[in-house]
Amino acid sequence: MEITEELGFSLKQFMTWFEDDIDLFIQVGAFGDQDNARRRLRMLRSNGFNQSFVFTDRQSQATLYRVRIGPIADVAEFDRMIDKLRDVGIEETHLIAD
Repeated sequence: MEITEELGFSLKQFMTWFEDDIDLFIQVGAFGDQDNARRRLRMLRSNGFNQSFVFTDRQSQATLYRVRIGPIADVAEFDRMIDKLRDVGIEETHLIAD
């Protein structure tokens, strides 16, 4: 699995480091323009990613609209989602623990 190569540990191991109250998400874009985030959200939902949403991040100097999917239940769901995202042309993703 690619995430193991990038991070040096598996997603399953990563998930065991946290209490049950942490949620995992896949971030599939961060945009300075809200319309771009909305377009990505529409594309995701039209491809069956019904758990997708836009998180408005006002903590940095400029507001960012982060498009995320989740929460992700387990490693198997994460793997399925990454494969499906690649099928629709989204290669760059980030695992978010919140």
